[in-house]
Amino acid sequence: TGALDLRYATVESVARLSQCRFDDVPDLSGAQLKYLNLSGSDLPGLAGARIRVDGGLRLAKCRFRGPVRLGGAQIAGALYLEDAEITAPEGTEDPVLQLHQVTVGEDLCASRLRTRGEVRLNGATVSGSLRLEGAELRHPGEFVLSAEAMEVGANVLGRRLSAHGRIDLRGARVPGRLDLLHSRLSNPGGTAIRASSCVIAPMR
Repeated sequence: TGALDLRYATVESVARLSQCRFDDVPDLSGAQLKYLNLSGSDLPGLAGARIRVDGGLRLAKCRFRGPVRLGGAQIAGALYLEDAEITAPEGTEDPVLQLHQVTVGEDLCASRLRTRGEVRLNGATVSGSLRLEGAELRHPGEFVLSAEAMEVGANVLGRRLSAHGRIDLRGARVPGRLDLLHSRLSNPGGTAIRASSCVIAPMR
């Protein structure tokens, strides 16, 4: 119980808070950490705009009941979101996963991620691959994945991705593969995926 408030704090040791339950939204905005592991935790959301992590940020298998705000974050290692679930209360207009202008030094691992709302990656830079294998993204009739001007250093791997809503890849740069084998992209009455002005190697 109570709040975890590390706004603009510097934590020089490894922080492990896995399999915890938080009653209040942890606030890590502007903090600088060596490494953070929240894997398997239950949280009402996460505030981490402009956070700096010298290693990896592990959010795998977390259950978020509100938006995850990591806009402008700088993560020197990988960002792990495998098997995480992110929803938000009805009527929430903000993206449920905010990764706009984020910098990730290795892979962004989001295999089997489940979201209900918009995932925003506009202007993000991922030095490795963006991994969305088996992810389930739902925001029918609205933007489900916004990745305008995103830059990826390797591949976008989305085999068996299920996306209900509009995907925006305008101006994105993917020098490797965009792999959507066995995926299902659905946006009845609208555009399922828009990739104008982007630079992508041959699709699979």
